[in-house]
Amino acid sequence: MFNFILYFILLILTLLPCTALAAQAEYIPIATSASEAQSVKNNPTFKEFGILTSYGTAKVTEKDDYVTIPMFFRFGIDCDKFGLGYSDWIERGAKDLFHKDFRPKGTTEFLIEPFLSYVPSPDSNMEGGIILAFKYDWPLTEKFHTYVWNGGGIMYITQHLREQSTQWNFTPQMGGGFSYFLDKNKALSIEYRHRHFSNANKRLPNDGINQGFISVGFSWFY
Repeated sequence: MFNFILYFILLILTLLPCTALAAQAEYIPIATSASEAQSVKNNPTFKEFGILTSYGTAKVTEKDDYVTIPMFFRFGIDCDKFGLGYSDWIERGAKDLFHKDFRPKGTTEFLIEPFLSYVPSPDSNMEGGIILAFKYDWPLTEKFHTYVWNGGGIMYITQHLREQSTQWNFTPQMGGGFSYFLDKNKALSIEYRHRHFSNANKRLPNDGINQGFISVGFSWFY
């Protein structure tokens, strides 16, 4: 219980200055056609700051379920600004192959997600790590967007598990969800995240742990 209280005290102290800075963000519209694509190059490089929390479980050997309650801090860098987004590749392909101007209205971000997790079961423990990923966002309407992302990173677990002989592990992940924009630069999101972690056979046993997460979050877009 002490670890749980300490975790949320540190979280609140971290979020207060972050939210104050993020609230000053100025929204710049997303490019939705070839004629608007150039305007993306003038957008801020830093595109998104988000806070997400999740709940996930996994079956483990000879113990109760491995339950994880993580908090993610999402920092998004605008790939379209540098011509490296998914829409940029489609646009270049349309020009080269079909001699047509076509640019999907989606946007691509490079995500950096440090995280800290409270693990209440099977024993009171903690996790920490960082995830690097690419996110593709597609606006269905002005307020309602859908997105997918894929990436991986490293993490440290304090829990000792029969499946894993090491506490440092690699963690490929993927997910997708929906965002609802409250105004032009603030959005609520809900997503599903699938996480695997194991040590790439650096040491045995290395059966790995697979978890599914439901996440909710809030993001500021620049």
